[in-house]
Amino acid sequence: MKSKVSFFNPGIQKQNLKQHGWLGIVILIGWIFIVPMQMIRLTDGWYGPEDVTTMTQISNGTELPVLVGGSILTGIFLFRYLQVPDAADMMHSLPVRRESLFFNQVLTGLVLIIAPLLITAGAAQVIAGMYPEFSELSPQTIWSWAGAFLIMSVFFFLFTVFVGMAVGMSIATGIITLILLVLPVAMYTLIYSNISLYLYGLPPFNTVSDKFLLFSPLMFISDIVEMQYTSWQLAGYVAAAVLFGAAALVLYKLRPIETASEAITFRVLRPIFKYGVTLCAMMTFSLFYVQNDNTGWMIFGYIFGSAAGYFVAEMILKKTWRVFRGRALIGYGGYVVVIIIAGAMLHYDAFGYESTIPDRDFVQSVYVGEYISEPEDYQNLYSTSDAYLEDVQQLHQAIIEQRPEEEQGASKQSVSIAYELENGKTIMRQYFYIDTDGFSEKLQAVKEYDAYNGIP
Repeated sequence: MKSKVSFFNPGIQKQNLKQHGWLGIVILIGWIFIVPMQMIRLTDGWYGPEDVTTMTQISNGTELPVLVGGSILTGIFLFRYLQVPDAADMMHSLPVRRESLFFNQVLTGLVLIIAPLLITAGAAQVIAGMYPEFSELSPQTIWSWAGAFLIMSVFFFLFTVFVGMAVGMSIATGIITLILLVLPVAMYTLIYSNISLYLYGLPPFNTVSDKFLLFSPLMFISDIVEMQYTSWQLAGYVAAAVLFGAAALVLYKLRPIETASEAITFRVLRPIFKYGVTLCAMMTFSLFYVQNDNTGWMIFGYIFGSAAGYFVAEMILKKTWRVFRGRALIGYGGYVVVIIIAGAMLHYDAFGYESTIPDRDFVQSVYVGEYISEPEDYQNLYSTSDAYLEDVQQLHQAIIEQRPEEEQGASKQSVSIAYELENGKTIMRQYFYIDTDGFSEKLQAVKEYDAYNGIP
């Protein structure tokens, strides 16, 4: 039968609302309890803040479950037919093109998550005009709040749809979606923490700029709650939502119908899933056992974590526990070889990180002290003195050559060095609780400068 060309299908929309309309009702009830009901509750005896100027003072940051949970569940349920073989066959036997099916499911989902938020914002504006306690809460503030959360709701929904195209099980779609939403920060933390075990002088994780947290949507939500975001950041999430929506459509058109109920629907993504799980499990277990301050336990964490992650991922992909054989063992062996090579490169500083001291001609200013968290917090302690820079670099070279062990002790001292380069970048090194006897003269020479003592 010939496929219809029209993207909008009233029959599909009617069926979607009958089958999934309850999602919109649940989301609306959640928003009503978080905002309008809370506003009315605050006026009863008035125990809230004296002047309400932001929506956060009303919601107290409780939007996350409705915002994230509602959007993700909507994306899962609207495309759940893809995970059920019979339902997938039935839906794709209709005289409707895949593009039209996709468009109608997405349209229904957008209505279910956007309409409750708009109704909530409208109700909040009406209530704010009824009670003097909210006289300082402007309509612009209410709708700015609604607009920001609307953008993030659409992002979470389309991102879930994108993930669902590559996953063949509904529960797995939800779990993998949540994992991917925190993966940028989680992976960075795991990788950074593991590398810090090998690279001498690597600053601790808390020196990483908070701007990196923008790449984790769940972390960014906290900035929206606190009204600490820019229009450019929201525009970035709008672009990301469009990108994931377009990518989901492409995957939907390519997805084989028979992959319903498979863990990962595209063969090319299965190795990425398998080795990604292996890497994350290995690094997580290594950090757990490194607390014993014993190399043997740390190696055990690497071996146990990687093996557990690899073979559990194999079981999920194969849907059987009988994976301890031939090809799987060879695949794990290859992973082990790659990790050993990578570990050796870090151990022997193949990239020259530990020995790097920037050329004086490219250094704009320098800082030395016991600790440093964010470079911008210490701008008044940076010095442009050439003599100071020369003595600092001699001290730095002595630390690199002698490489004193980092271990706590009453006679130990921490040394932090930061070079601000002319190109705007900053090179930082931190050496915690090191024995300074081997270069005490060079350290003392640096301490005699006013810059070290915080004197401008």
